Amino acid sequence: MGLLVLVVSVVLVAGGREPQQYPPDSPRGVVQRYLAAWDERDYAAAYAFFSSDVRDTLSEADYRVAAADYARYGLPPDGSARSVFIDDVTDGSTRVTVRLTVEEVVGNGLDTSVYRSPRTVALVREGAEWRIDQALLWLDPGPYPGPMK
Repeated sequence: MGLLVLVVSVVLVAGGREPQQYPPDSPRGVVQRYLAAWDERDYAAAYAFFSSDVRDTLSEADYRVAAADYARYGLPPDGSARSVFIDDVTDGSTRVTVRLTVEEVVGNGLDTSVYRSPRTVALVREGAEWRIDQALLWLDPGPYPGPMK
């Protein structure tokens, strides 16, 4: 019975965070819009959030292939079971780091587990815009060479 109370309370506390909308030109807003593009599987839009340094070393075509492979093999079967919370941003005039918490709920009923993992996303200011300054597949470092098996 004690385990049941613990699982339910963890899920209820974790579920209490409401979605927020961030200004689109802020570091948080850029990450939020990147994730929205990724969730829509609009890989061209996701790629557009990368810095010029990332785009110079990774073609959009190669990114699309890697992203499609990642989406096929790297995502949980139930997209609603995973949430991303934007925690904070380091201060910086031209470079910042957005800190995130990824929460995944696995299982159901008494066999439910909640896993949380921290993530960071580096951004750089290019002109008046913030750009993601690392190649990502979703929030994981990428792209991976060749198709994932």
